[in-house]
Amino acid sequence: AACHPALLGEWLLVVNEDTGWQLPVRCTDTGPFDGTENGWEHLGMSRIDLSRAAFERLAPLEQGVMRVRIEQIGEKD
Repeated sequence: AACHPALLGEWLLVVNEDTGWQLPVRCTDTGPFDGTENGWEHLGMSRIDLSRAAFERLAPLEQGVMRVRIEQIGEKD
């Protein structure tokens, strides 16, 4: 998953707020984010870029976007 640079290497639990489905992911990339997005408080972030496979575990791919809750579940390795 690509997320805020401060979370690089951390394990996160991504929860689809509509279905409750959840998936642990590791933040392995800082993604396309330029730091101007709102809501980047630690673990109160508003955006995360998931791989196609991770997204499909949480919602139908054709949905395109979803509302998620993100929780820290592990420290950096």
